[in-house]
Amino acid sequence: MNRRHFLLAAVAMIMAFSTGCRKYGRRVKFGKMEVFYKKPVTREMAEKLGEFILREKLATRDRRTSFQLVKPDGRL
Repeated sequence: MNRRHFLLAAVAMIMAFSTGCRKYGRRVKFGKMEVFYKKPVTREMAEKLGEFILREKLATRDRRTSFQLVKPDGRL
């Protein structure tokens, strides 16, 4: 593999990793746990959900867990 092919492959991999989570929305992290959200949901709403999840022990900060908060048709 010559240098040009290597650089092209590296750029493609970086773009794939950097855009991979966009389909889930923006992210709020709580240690290893994360809450994704999309408009019209706000960051504040996602933070409150994350705090609720931790308080109710539905997940922990030290275990990789993901949630998504969306509001299609005006309902959470």
